[in-house]
Amino acid sequence: MCRFLLNFLLIIVLLPVWSTGAKAAEPVIFVEAKKLGPLQEIPLLDSVCYFHPGRWRQGIGPTETKGWSVLHFTGFGGANAPKGWAGIGCFAYWLRVDSALVNQKLAFRINHDGASQVYLDGRAIGGYGKVGNNAREMEAVRAPRDIIPIWFSDTKPHLIVIYYANFKAVFPDFYGFQVNLGRHSYVAERMNRSNQLLDMVPWFAVGQLILGLLQFFFFLFYPRQSALMVFFMMKV
Repeated sequence: MCRFLLNFLLIIVLLPVWSTGAKAAEPVIFVEAKKLGPLQEIPLLDSVCYFHPGRWRQGIGPTETKGWSVLHFTGFGGANAPKGWAGIGCFAYWLRVDSALVNQKLAFRINHDGASQVYLDGRAIGGYGKVGNNAREMEAVRAPRDIIPIWFSDTKPHLIVIYYANFKAVFPDFYGFQVNLGRHSYVAERMNRSNQLLDMVPWFAVGQLILGLLQFFFFLFYPRQSALMVFFMMKV
């Protein structure tokens, strides 16, 4: 009887530890549908992120962050880089969604000047460029308006890991990256509009150039109209 009571008390004491597990010990980002805002997207730039410096084996992403250092800002530069950063490393977010976002198609976006491989619970889901071991092997790609689709099948914590390299930053104050998460349909529509506007920019430039040249030729053939030259200079 005494042994039974002793075992029962031991189970009661250890049950909270067993039920939480290693994953629950890490701070988890909770994404709520009602807090996504008017853009239906939230930035993770200042969220709790875990960092492990150095190379990682190709093909399989990390599934835990035990012993990793904690970051609160991933858009770092050369002056405020995380300890141990030498151009390559793993960055991780523990994240869970509310029931309204379960099994919903979400949009994961990453803005960087380097190269990345993105993993969800150890499974590769996308990335941009080529993560090399040095500046010569790395192939940098910028894709801030591209979207990686992502789903969560439950409200439990899941691990998103970004294996990231940036040995030759375009800007010394931006070696890191920026991550956004939102509803896929809303984000995709907004990114499509942005791409369409950017596609039109060269045509606006060509139109301005044509108008400027037209005014310049008018000035050549009608030199008395000096105002045409002023208008040409304003165009170019």
